[in-house]
Amino acid sequence: MRAAYALVYLTSYRATHTIPDEGDYLALARAIWHGTVFVDRADGFWGPQVGDRPVSKYSMLHSEMLAPAFAVDWRRMLLVSAGFFIAGAFILRRMLLGHGLGSGWCLLHFMLAGGFYHSQSMMTAVPSAVRGLLGVSAVPSASRRARCSPDAPFGTSILLHSWMGPLAMVFALAWNRDLWIGLPSASR
Repeated sequence: MRAAYALVYLTSYRATHTIPDEGDYLALARAIWHGTVFVDRADGFWGPQVGDRPVSKYSMLHSEMLAPAFAVDWRRMLLVSAGFFIAGAFILRRMLLGHGLGSGWCLLHFMLAGGFYHSQSMMTAVPSAVRGLLGVSAVPSASRRARCSPDAPFGTSILLHSWMGPLAMVFALAWNRDLWIGLPSASR
């Protein structure tokens, strides 16, 4: 029974349903492509009403990443999350190799049900998580120096989706551990 469900899901998920959030991203991306942030000026109708105008309740950053798809076909927007999902595997592979582990373990990345599910949508979950993973991979450790600062990947992951904030804070504390481990105690 589970195999049959998985087969139906894999073959027809995109044709079966969508959620209003994806409509909001689509409307804002279309508005941005037409040079405005007002979705009603670009023939959009999604989003909550503020006064007499529909607005988007989501990050413009993600819609800006989706907007170029209107040059070809709006359905190409579905490739954005899929591309980020695949990029996440390459980031994980680089992290594994950096720690002396076999790159075959990155195949487990493709078994993440939530990531696989959201990679077939226009939602920000996958791009945000992959930007967070990029930030984690940039955090220096005792055995290696950072190639770049994790600030930009963490910052954009939070702009894409706010639930990445706690993850970024935890890794920022780990990144700055030398600053707070060596401090003298406040006891008298």
